[in-house]
Amino acid sequence: MDRLSLLPNELLDDIFSLAHTETEPLTGPLSKCLLPFFQRSFYRDVLLNSYEQFDRLHQISRTRSDLLSLVCTLKLEIPTLEIEDEDGDSVETKDPNFPSNDAVVGLLSQLLHLQKLRIRGSSRIVLLLLTPRDENKFPFCSTLRVLQVRASFDSRQDPFEFLLLSTLHQYHALKALLLDFDRSEATNDLEIVDIAILSNYRQLSSSISWFSLAAPLENPRYAEAFVGSVPAPIEIRLLQTEISSMAVSELLSYVQQPHLVQSLKIIAPGALRPASDTFSPLRQFTHLKSIEADISASFDDILLILSEAPLESINLRWLCYIAIPTLNNLVTGSAKIETLREIVLDTVDAVRGRLVPRELAREELETWDLEDLDWVLPQWTDEFSREGFKDFLVLAKKEGIEVTGDAVEALKIEEEWEEEMEYYRSVVGT
Repeated sequence: MDRLSLLPNELLDDIFSLAHTETEPLTGPLSKCLLPFFQRSFYRDVLLNSYEQFDRLHQISRTRSDLLSLVCTLKLEIPTLEIEDEDGDSVETKDPNFPSNDAVVGLLSQLLHLQKLRIRGSSRIVLLLLTPRDENKFPFCSTLRVLQVRASFDSRQDPFEFLLLSTLHQYHALKALLLDFDRSEATNDLEIVDIAILSNYRQLSSSISWFSLAAPLENPRYAEAFVGSVPAPIEIRLLQTEISSMAVSELLSYVQQPHLVQSLKIIAPGALRPASDTFSPLRQFTHLKSIEADISASFDDILLILSEAPLESINLRWLCYIAIPTLNNLVTGSAKIETLREIVLDTVDAVRGRLVPRELAREELETWDLEDLDWVLPQWTDEFSREGFKDFLVLAKKEGIEVTGDAVEALKIEEEWEEEMEYYRSVVGT
């Protein structure tokens, strides 16, 4: 008998769980008596990268349906096609329409203990999951804890309308709901609103604490209703994917129980600049600990409203404006946020290029075009100057607040460039 077979079952499960990875799985068990432990480990976390792999799993399920009951995590990640444009958009690959719809539903119906599900790049499979043809629930409605979806869907239907009509309300155990309905084409008939949908949509599970939504805000009524269908989120991420007259920040007034929210991310790279009073709903986020903003707005407007929140982390991205005096007020003085521990500033852009070639002689360097080194230096302003930022970093360190991000890296890049120029001038003599 194989000596491994003498070990306790719990230890064998741990051994096989650690003995293979998604990229280098075990090829087989050591003996027949170890087969169940191998299968539990192999099928616990399943990653599928194509429709062909999904179909092979379906074929396995036809003869060994018991194996699908072992699956706790299923990740279907169909590669997308990158569009050659400045936005870096992508589109779904052509769906071969196999496995068939019946085969997809049949496979999903055998996932008895599924806890985590990720579907990317297949609108058809997501539609089958969230709008089944009959009212029969999938068996994992009571076990699924994490649902992550990324798909484009029909450009003629508002994604929020789809969500309100979906069966998401049946998933009572959900703790994390991450939905990405990005697409390059806009919805038609944006002004048409079905009052019946707004009157009859269901509330989602009250156990959802992590809620992430990326979609075009094309029809405000549907968007407002869906955001309001999440009863008690703790962490919220809202991403507006298209230019719209409706600012993503306006959705904040429809968040239920905002006093429960501890982490908030607002991302709207293509949105119009909102009015300062747009952020007034943030007054209700009284227990907010972390905020990330990548929206065309002044953080002063946001900070004024959040002055009483126990913020521990502030993350500002490229579009969000902030001045050095405001940063100073965050870490010292009467307006200091006592709970603040971390500031991430991705608000200054710089790129580290190539070094000046040390092997070149003076004559060669004199003909060298420094632009060919491809350095991009930061563009400082009067409100966010280099010296002012350096003084702020000294002040923040003294107060025990960690400051990181592209702005800090930009200082290092500029200093390195100055070192390169010092070497260049030492050789060329000018």
